[in-house]
Amino acid sequence: MGHFSTLSIVLIAIGSHLSESTAVMLRGNEERNETITLDDGATLGKMPSFEYDVELVAKTFDWSEEDAQMHMTIQASFSSLVEKLEKMTNFADSEMAMNPGDCVTIYFKDKVPPDAEREIKVFENENSVDVATKVTKLSMSEQEDRAEKIADALNSLKFSSVGYSIGPGDVLIVNAVPPEDTDYEDTPDPGTDEVDLNVLDDIALEIFSSLMAQSINIQDTVNYDKVNQVANSNNGPKDKVGNQITNDYVPYDQLRNFLYGVRLFLSREDEGDTDFHTYGGRQIRSGTSQCTTGFTVVRSNGATTGVATAAHCTGMNMYDASPPTFDYLTFWQAQHNGNWGDFEWHTTPHIEPPEYWASPTQRRFVNAIDNSFSRNNVVCGYSRRRGLRFCDRIYRTNVRQGGTRRLIAMRNRNMVGGDSGGPWSFGTTAAGLVKGAKVIWFRWRDTWSRASYIPLGISGVIVRTT
Repeated sequence: MGHFSTLSIVLIAIGSHLSESTAVMLRGNEERNETITLDDGATLGKMPSFEYDVELVAKTFDWSEEDAQMHMTIQASFSSLVEKLEKMTNFADSEMAMNPGDCVTIYFKDKVPPDAEREIKVFENENSVDVATKVTKLSMSEQEDRAEKIADALNSLKFSSVGYSIGPGDVLIVNAVPPEDTDYEDTPDPGTDEVDLNVLDDIALEIFSSLMAQSINIQDTVNYDKVNQVANSNNGPKDKVGNQITNDYVPYDQLRNFLYGVRLFLSREDEGDTDFHTYGGRQIRSGTSQCTTGFTVVRSNGATTGVATAAHCTGMNMYDASPPTFDYLTFWQAQHNGNWGDFEWHTTPHIEPPEYWASPTQRRFVNAIDNSFSRNNVVCGYSRRRGLRFCDRIYRTNVRQGGTRRLIAMRNRNMVGGDSGGPWSFGTTAAGLVKGAKVIWFRWRDTWSRASYIPLGISGVIVRTT
């Protein structure tokens, strides 16, 4: 083209609802969010960042500000719990409460470990919130393995635009465009966002029965031998390539287990994925193309600082500086667009402080990085192109979009072209960088890369904090 002082009200109001670690974290944010004067004359002193976003959440979901404050404080504490639990091998997923005062949910494969039970009990006592625990057939890591095997198998059959989203309770939604020489029809809208785990996806069964008959190996996941014998029975219906489908052959039952919770979303409209083409939250461009910077970054040794954007913003290296500074070139350093998200970083000839633009008139410090997310978590985004800050709930915490994995998907779409790389956050905590949007289960949804995954994709580079 640039907050938290009344949090004491929250601490008094909720008392034991706030854990000690969360209280320390939030007080730290409060102390660092003094009024600052920006180089364009705007100030951050009118309302602290946390309070501003809480007010936005209250308006978005029609809650009182008191309920919104309590809900977001509980969410911060729940995220700290999930960060501990997801390190356990049989962790499956987690869900934040949809509304203030509702219970939260943790999913584990087979049973809840004793260590997890102890951590959950501490959380309940400190926050006066009930935790529901549910068991699943698969852990999160097993869900990822299954999803990748299905994606590889569909690619081998010439399906295109293959992606997926992993949901709580063994749910796996796989999207793909069928080959032109097949007669698969577009998946009809069931009129509900929920997946009935007791109903098997017939199309998925047909496709994978034929794959097994062709000796496509999914043995490591379903744990059985001689997968090509599935079509040897003379009983039961045939799939579209003429192979028998039967319940009385053991591998078929194991195939049903493999496909438990799987739903195929088939569409011949190849428009299901979209990537949107020095402080974070500013424009970075090349010619007529443009993206948005997310957060400033630093090498872990502290020697070099820079700014991050999306890796698919290839070649964009002109930074839109705040007046009266003239625009200047950035210098590409490294990128990652794969297993850990979609991001790259550039150095600049200017200082890169740990600050980002959260709206057209708000520049905030970055005091922390969010390391853990659950379904229904509320996170706020900044659409630079629309000049809009907004908040939304998380829909899925593990999404593949094209070749990019482990993305977050929101319930709605608010970002537009040119927002790629821009910041997702809450208060002064960095959450992620805009990837784009994806159709998941009949609806366009914003997608973004986790800021905490940047060092996993680009070794030694992390989001800069105060």
